[in-house]
Amino acid sequence: CEYCKTGNYQVCDPHHVYGFHKVTNGAMAEYMIYPKNALVHKVPSEVDPFHAAFVEPLACSLHCVELGNIQWNDVVVVSGCGPLGLGMVAGAKLKQPKCLIALDLFDWKLDIAKKAG
Repeated sequence: CEYCKTGNYQVCDPHHVYGFHKVTNGAMAEYMIYPKNALVHKVPSEVDPFHAAFVEPLACSLHCVELGNIQWNDVVVVSGCGPLGLGMVAGAKLKQPKCLIALDLFDWKLDIAKKAG
């Protein structure tokens, strides 16, 4: 489809997240069977599985940062310092905004946000 050809497969209709919708059962199994037209990204064996688990949430965070089109003189506010918010803080820092503000109800999360950006 048009979306898949431009690399925007996340908006393809039908869009299946394997192990999340009923196309395949659960994703916590050691092995899964995918349809032959499935888009699957294999994690290289040299990548630690604990690191690989952060690829998708970090990719989502960085995608948000790109959509934000952060410029040098911008003030950026990230509301919530969970995994996605922390990824956004780290990504936004690389854009070198004028000011980067992280908001959260928990001080320990804000401490991590300071380290991230």
